[in-house]
Amino acid sequence: MQNTFLKSLFLKDACEDRRLQFEHKQGKMREQVLKFEKFIQENDAKRQRAEMKIKQEKQLFNDKVKELQVLADKIQKLEMEQNILINELGNFKIFFNFRKLHFKLLYQERRADISFF
Repeated sequence: MQNTFLKSLFLKDACEDRRLQFEHKQGKMREQVLKFEKFIQENDAKRQRAEMKIKQEKQLFNDKVKELQVLADKIQKLEMEQNILINELGNFKIFFNFRKLHFKLLYQERRADISFF
């Protein structure tokens, strides 16, 4: 009977040891699960921030492309206006040269007329 009692005591101790080991392992697993869940949450937050940054950068890029197109159109318009003004300046220069020559000849004629007297 004492032998049986020792066996049952030994089994109770072994069972208690196993239960404690199991609880310890279970606690470690809970910690690992919590760490993993925290990792997943942090990873999701990083992904969301990256997606938001990509969205903002795409919008900024599209805005810059539109601005570039507006500026290119403005440059083209200004170049056309410049060409028109250059043509007008050429026309005025022809007239200016004509008037200059005309006044020069007129001045020479009058000098000749004055020196004649």
